[in-house]
Amino acid sequence: MKLKRFYPLAIFIGVAAIATADILSDNGKAGKTGSPGETSCTNCHNSYAVNSGGGSITISSSNMTNWQYIPGQVYHINVTVSRAANSLFGVGFEALKANGNTPAGTFTITNSGSTSIKSVTVGGVVRPNIVHQLNGGIGTGSKVFSFDWLAPSTNVGNIIFYAAGDACNNNGNESGDYVYTTTQTISPASTTGIKNLGPDNDVLKVYPNPTQKEVTIDYSISNPSLVQISVLNLAGQKILMLLNETQFGGFYTQQFNLGNQLAKGVYLVALESGGQRELRKLIIQ
Repeated sequence: MKLKRFYPLAIFIGVAAIATADILSDNGKAGKTGSPGETSCTNCHNSYAVNSGGGSITISSSNMTNWQYIPGQVYHINVTVSRAANSLFGVGFEALKANGNTPAGTFTITNSGSTSIKSVTVGGVVRPNIVHQLNGGIGTGSKVFSFDWLAPSTNVGNIIFYAAGDACNNNGNESGDYVYTTTQTISPASTTGIKNLGPDNDVLKVYPNPTQKEVTIDYSISNPSLVQISVLNLAGQKILMLLNETQFGGFYTQQFNLGNQLAKGVYLVALESGGQRELRKLIIQ
């Protein structure tokens, strides 16, 4: 009878592949931002103390002024994880109301190769998180994770951004990695600038509505400031700027011919001045 021969090297490779399969398929995990009720990445990456080793994590935004949000506005968020000696980075990010620790706003992925959205349930509440993709954090000394955040449609008070990042040595496991955490509190923008038009307490009128091409917009400004009037889609994205100029205080009536710039559908007209924003629905027939 012919005996079968064993190949130790082949067996070793097969076992090694099974042993590392979980590591190689591991993306970021939700619930590791260090926010209330959560842990941080040190549950696994625990070789060093948090925020040690000379690295850092920072939160920035290219279009949020003085860390103040306007309800319904889309903000571009960047989370940068840095450590000069490292080449692979991870991230977890969460936005919670300061009063209640419940989610605030909506995330949108702008680079699917770098980040994704996962959720974790804390105290019966589902919290969306931005997390890194597998190999989405490759970089030399640092990695910037970028995504969009849509502020809540109404003033919900202060909101806290929680972020945790890994600076990894890319050795295939969790040993030898550094963990960094940070927070950023944002507050509602000042509500001065736009005032009531009259006794009906309205501050913005858009008519006729529905319309086909022409629209009239009434509003009143309490003091000199930059006034912007734009059209947004229902996701809060600015698709058409109608007015962008500094105006003195007073009552204004602006007429706009939209022509063929907008397809038939439902939109939002946004009036922004002095840190305040007002939205009205606009229907194009």
